[in-house]
Amino acid sequence: MDHHCPWVQNCVGAANTKFFILFLTYGTVTCVYYNALVAHTILHAFEGVGKPRNRKTDLAAWVALLLGTGIVVFMLTFMLGGLAGWNIYLVMKNQTALENYDLDVARHLYRFSKSMPMATFEYI
Repeated sequence: MDHHCPWVQNCVGAANTKFFILFLTYGTVTCVYYNALVAHTILHAFEGVGKPRNRKTDLAAWVALLLGTGIVVFMLTFMLGGLAGWNIYLVMKNQTALENYDLDVARHLYRFSKSMPMATFEYI
């Protein structure tokens, strides 16, 4: 087991790392797609303002709603993208998050006490 992920309500380990990375990647792609749709909608929202069916108050409310959700999803895009990128990096290094954390702690402790050789903390 690597860690428990509250987003998927499951433990992430060797058996389901692929599905966790796919979940993060698809979530990031969905957020990017939503941001593109919001930007397109806001840019083209003012095209029919002069027509009798479009009211400016309704239009302003929709633009405010889309802009608010767009900002939240924009921030979520960077958080999910960063987490997906970090997990892909860990897969390329053939490590889990706990192994990476343990190596960082071991390197930090070794830096201050020169008694143990560094090869002890290397994962094979």
